[in-house]
Amino acid sequence: MSQTESTKTIHRHERVTLYRQHHAAANRWAAGYGPIQHTIETQDRVFAMAQRLATRDVQGDGIPVFDLLGTPPGSRGGCYPSGQ
Repeated sequence: MSQTESTKTIHRHERVTLYRQHHAAANRWAAGYGPIQHTIETQDRVFAMAQRLATRDVQGDGIPVFDLLGTPPGSRGGCYPSGQ
């Protein structure tokens, strides 16, 4: 891995860590559920999308973005089908 790639990876991890620390719903989603796991790259991309939506004040039907993506049953929010 080149130094540039290493730097990008470190920055990605830092962005993801900070976003998860400041957004509880994002942290619950990022933790995954059962066999569902989200890579650092996926988390970074989804968090960037969520930030763009918030910046543009896009609220859709008023359902928070991480509720739409699904959070584990038993956590606050979430939209997993029953039985999962």
